[in-house]
Amino acid sequence: MEGQLKTFTVAIDDIQRQMLKMGELVNREMNLAVESIFSEKKDIENEVIQIDKKVDDFDNKIQSSILQLITIQPPFPRELEVLTTMIRISRELERIGDHSVNIVEISQFIKVNKASQLYIVFREMSGLTSKMLEESIQMLRKSSNDQEQLIMEKEEEVDRYFDANQKFIVAEMRRDNEQIESLVHLLMVNRYLERGADHIVNVVRLHEKSND
Repeated sequence: MEGQLKTFTVAIDDIQRQMLKMGELVNREMNLAVESIFSEKKDIENEVIQIDKKVDDFDNKIQSSILQLITIQPPFPRELEVLTTMIRISRELERIGDHSVNIVEISQFIKVNKASQLYIVFREMSGLTSKMLEESIQMLRKSSNDQEQLIMEKEEEVDRYFDANQKFIVAEMRRDNEQIESLVHLLMVNRYLERGADHIVNVVRLHEKSND
């Protein structure tokens, strides 16, 4: 019995390590995607797509490992809850990666002057979202909830940026018809960043619940 418990614990620890690596990849993916909006580098899209493939592989491997573990060694209710939470966290991270791919795919249609207010606020908003993800990964690594409040406060700030950006971009579309196509895509980036922050909050809440 003791050997079985040890094996189960080792398996969970291995899945946890995979999830942390996945989270780090997603964070890099998101940062690159946002950079693609403001950068003239041509190879960013390919790098993001390649990272996303690795993220998807991690998601599939994590889910497969958990399902296999449950089949081979039926867990106790508490252990089952932990494993289920891991699957859900993995899926939240995978969705953030998907939003990053969406951003990089439309970045070529966006033109933002680096001296403009839009450039400044999107840099700040993306920086906040990235910091939220970094802190959520730290929480998973330390298995603690000590940064939860800070992450929630950043999410509220991201929401404020989202609302302000929506209004500003719509006003710019009315003012300058020639920029409508670019601004429509920027509206989508605004939405993807806001959704990314929502997924990060889901990760935090899932982690908090599993630690109760």
